[in-house]
Amino acid sequence: MPAFDNDEIFAMNRAPETIEQVREEMRQIRSNLDDEVASFKQSTRVLFDWRSYVRRAPWLCLGAAALAAYLVVPSKPKVVSPTPEQLAELAKHSRVTFAESGPQAKAKSVGRELAGVALGMLVRAGLAVATQQFNQFINRPPGPTEPSGAGGPKR
Repeated sequence: MPAFDNDEIFAMNRAPETIEQVREEMRQIRSNLDDEVASFKQSTRVLFDWRSYVRRAPWLCLGAAALAAYLVVPSKPKVVSPTPEQLAELAKHSRVTFAESGPQAKAKSVGRELAGVALGMLVRAGLAVATQQFNQFINRPPGPTEPSGAGGPKR
């Protein structure tokens, strides 16, 4: 028969209580988990809601938007108009090509402008749809999104 010291005998006698304690702790953790997940979702929803930032600090948001617009909008290009003497000097030292001018060049630029306007409208419409979908995703209520009826229970 093996020899046991007092600590091992005490541990053997305490084992059922310890297992029950562990089970009880696991039950408590499971019951608290739903509340914690709901709280986490709510805090995340508030964190990503841009309207709450505008409500709390409207001037700061306005300044951030102005800074973003300033950084995004390209600066006006500088137009250099060389003198005829400078053009002649450039022509002597390197190859100089001139862009087309006239009705054909204008037709190309009008077509490009129309394409640019159409592209801008498409981008705006796409952003509006994406923003709407994102807001619906963020603001949807927690829980199952499909009814559990006709298709049977989900696995």
